[in-house]
Amino acid sequence: MFRRFLAVICAAVVTLLSSCGRQDLKVALIVGDHDSKQIDSLRSMLSLENGVFCSVIDAGCESDLSGFDVVWFHRPDSSDFTEAERTLSERLLSYVGAGGKLILSMDAVRLLNESGVEDSPISAWTYDAVDYGFGRKVGFHSFRSHPLFDGMNGGAYVWHGHNDNKCRVLGFPKGVAPAADGAKVIGIFWEYIYYHPDEKVIWETPYGKGDILAVGGLLNYGAPNYNRCLLERFTRNCVGYLAGTLKSGETPRYWDCSERPLTSEDAYEYDSVDIPGPTRWTLPEDPHALDWKATRNEVNIGDFHLQGEWRDIRDLDTSIHVFEGLPCFCQDSRKLLSSGGGGD
Repeated sequence: MFRRFLAVICAAVVTLLSSCGRQDLKVALIVGDHDSKQIDSLRSMLSLENGVFCSVIDAGCESDLSGFDVVWFHRPDSSDFTEAERTLSERLLSYVGAGGKLILSMDAVRLLNESGVEDSPISAWTYDAVDYGFGRKVGFHSFRSHPLFDGMNGGAYVWHGHNDNKCRVLGFPKGVAPAADGAKVIGIFWEYIYYHPDEKVIWETPYGKGDILAVGGLLNYGAPNYNRCLLERFTRNCVGYLAGTLKSGETPRYWDCSERPLTSEDAYEYDSVDIPGPTRWTLPEDPHALDWKATRNEVNIGDFHLQGEWRDIRDLDTSIHVFEGLPCFCQDSRKLLSSGGGGD
């Protein structure tokens, strides 16, 4: 009885200490006249994280945003901004200027041009996510590392649709980079095994006392996604990173967008390596005098050391083969096979 009582007391103390150490986050999700299903999915995704409380606010509602740790405007719609959304941009900038943290995703990033925060034009393009045998994985990649990709080895395929589809992507193409003071590129477009460093799609802009994180595409919260777990991780990382609650060991690194030619100063320095020069092979005149040793993937014959696929010594009546990784030695009409080997 006493042990049970003691266990209950210990559990209560642990719960109390955990709640005291936890910092609850308040997140506002702005919804316009577009797909509210995506906002509902985004809300449920963030609510899975303990201590995150989400409120959905209509774009036309003049609610006070100062009490929120992070405000997120997700707009999966390429149509022109409504009057309510243009008015919203003024309130958002006032919130960020006072120290707030703002996430703009999908077509909401265009507000940076609309509001004059970003002078460089933000472009939109379409990527055909078609399965040619390697899936339809697309996403973002950092320059080696960044807390946004904590737990994801520097990059994330956040979208892998169940069917072939077209992805609308927004950002800065080749020759264009964010021009706002202090803006830095965090992520580039990434598909299959290919980086696209000329397509800058995630960037961070300081504004007043706060910060704006822009994610230009691929955050599709309303459709079946084979990589939904990666989308969830990236989504929570975005909120935790801006709010300052993400405990990550990832070093924040950024892509260099300067258009300058490479010089000798950019070259990597390596320790010198001594490479021996070529030597002439020497073989006994009598091929029967050759001694040989075979292993699973290499053959030593005289001064020869052959490794890998089959090779021929054409100046002797001798052939050496590696058959399915097992070497076999053939001389004249006789065959000496290594253990388990095949024919020549």
